[in-house]
Amino acid sequence: MLAPASLLLGIYMTDFGAKTLFNAARRYCIDTSPGPDRVAERSMPEAQVHEVWAANSMLSAILNEIERAILERFHTVEQMREYLLAAGLKAKVISGEETSHQNGELIVLIHEPRWNEDERAAAERARSNYLEYIASLSAEEAVKAAPVLYRHRMSETQRRSVRKKLAKRWDVAPRSHTWFPLRGEPLPPDVLALQDAWFDNEVGAEKLREILLAHGITRIWEIHESLLGPEYEFDPRLCNFWGVETYWSSQELTWMVYKSHESSITFAGYWLINAIQKAWPNWEQRIYTGYDYEKPTDAIRVPFINP
Repeated sequence: MLAPASLLLGIYMTDFGAKTLFNAARRYCIDTSPGPDRVAERSMPEAQVHEVWAANSMLSAILNEIERAILERFHTVEQMREYLLAAGLKAKVISGEETSHQNGELIVLIHEPRWNEDERAAAERARSNYLEYIASLSAEEAVKAAPVLYRHRMSETQRRSVRKKLAKRWDVAPRSHTWFPLRGEPLPPDVLALQDAWFDNEVGAEKLREILLAHGITRIWEIHESLLGPEYEFDPRLCNFWGVETYWSSQELTWMVYKSHESSITFAGYWLINAIQKAWPNWEQRIYTGYDYEKPTDAIRVPFINP
């Protein structure tokens, strides 16, 4: 027997309300966080800058927790609210990691920031303000929040699956070795390694995003060597292609971008290489032969991309 139309509509509206709450929580973290460019433009004492960054780090950690959600699992506003509050309480800022092997097992030690009392208080205020906002947020207010582009933090199961797919297609193993051109092997015919600094200066991430979107890529994976840092699937418009020992690809597995810790950027996949060469007329002058190439004198600032 089919459910009454009113019941189906109610279920739909409840799902919509949960999604608007989710979007509003992400928007709060993004808009409340000052962002790198906005902090740099402010004139304030150094101590205050550190407090702002502590608060910013907490909001970023909360956002990372929020974006673990699989929206299809939430069917009511209050169910979503409970999840968002738990994300705020659980969020932890991590400043680094240290790994070692004991009895054949990988041991990972987490380092938290060495904040002073004022910095820690600023971070906890940011957490408290977020929790207060979510606790009192109505569905009517949530729907007014500007939409945020798709970004999902992968679960451990998801990231293992993605890493296996990249390993099978592109022979990528972020934790155990670097990729081309640092492997000391001839490049495969569908791989092109160029100078990272000159790519940022003469082409840039915006052009690369345009190339991917024009090819029909709607979701990107971001994978790196760290086991602790968040790894994402997101809208290409959110990707700034910034990182070291970082890989970007998608479920099509027809392309990949890799940035190394030795100032190289590698493009894989014939169609992507052709597009890059077309967008970069002097690419042959930027072939990567080593990390000690002459860098541009006018360094490019990394843009802060607001989801």
